[in-house]
Amino acid sequence: MTRPAIVCKGVTRRFGDFTAVDSVDLEILPGRVFGFVGSNGSGKTTLIRMLCGLLALSEGRAEVGGTDVSQGAEKILTRIGYMSQKVALYQGLTVTQNLDFYAGIYLLSGDEYHQWRRYLEDRLDLSDYLKRPVGSLPAGVRQRTALMACIMHRPEILFLDEPTAGVDLPNRVIFWEIVRELASKDITVFATSHYMDEMELCDDLAFIAWGKLIAKGTPEGLKTELAGGYPLKLQHADGSTVSDSELEECLSDNGFDAAIKDGHIITQNRAELTALLRKAANRGCEASLELPGMEAVFSHHYHKALAVRDNGGAA
Repeated sequence: MTRPAIVCKGVTRRFGDFTAVDSVDLEILPGRVFGFVGSNGSGKTTLIRMLCGLLALSEGRAEVGGTDVSQGAEKILTRIGYMSQKVALYQGLTVTQNLDFYAGIYLLSGDEYHQWRRYLEDRLDLSDYLKRPVGSLPAGVRQRTALMACIMHRPEILFLDEPTAGVDLPNRVIFWEIVRELASKDITVFATSHYMDEMELCDDLAFIAWGKLIAKGTPEGLKTELAGGYPLKLQHADGSTVSDSELEECLSDNGFDAAIKDGHIITQNRAELTALLRKAANRGCEASLELPGMEAVFSHHYHKALAVRDNGGAA
């Protein structure tokens, strides 16, 4: 079996009487993009700081890249990259000077490093900015420079704590294209964001509130769980809605194991969804999958957890 890149077992952090992270259990496999969603103050950054070895655990156990974080940050830092929303660059130095500084910290040299550096400069579209002071750069370019500084040493695991806060949509799109490329190179990515469209791009998600995990799964799995399956809406070519009786006929013809609810065919598995889409096309109908958005999914779990919390923890 593949060893998880990140493991949390009962991870807890207290500050006096306040519990910032409460008994978190997680396993993240290598090469996955993991999204961590929660409001400000929910415990996201505290957990990341513990996983980076920068903050001691009050209880529980955590491993990053197979190393117990309780052994200290020095055991972990060369194997991870960490990028926060506050860009950790020297504003008066040029892009090249900042990158040289970080290369020196990690003692990087040799042909392999220089080849990787040239690839990153090109892929992150930094070549035209190398001689400019970081403080003079547009926000998107500063963000990409900070990302390069975090991954010059080719970390196994990359932590991104709201890295696109305040960045415009086109630059956010480019940033996440690069994140997905990094995952394809077997870099595990642990990312937080308030932008739900970014969380849609993750392989796995977890929601946190008041320091507790309130849901976890794949984006598709969380959506289908809320929807009760895959809800398929059918329309005739003229735009008119397919009636429930026609939907029933569509199902009975093929023995589909699906249900009809609120004008939708709801199936529980992807194989049947594919067959239903093919059947709809053969009947001259247009079909659309109407899964809830990630905002609705998070809101559902948040308010469910809030009700439990207000009820003294009783479900």
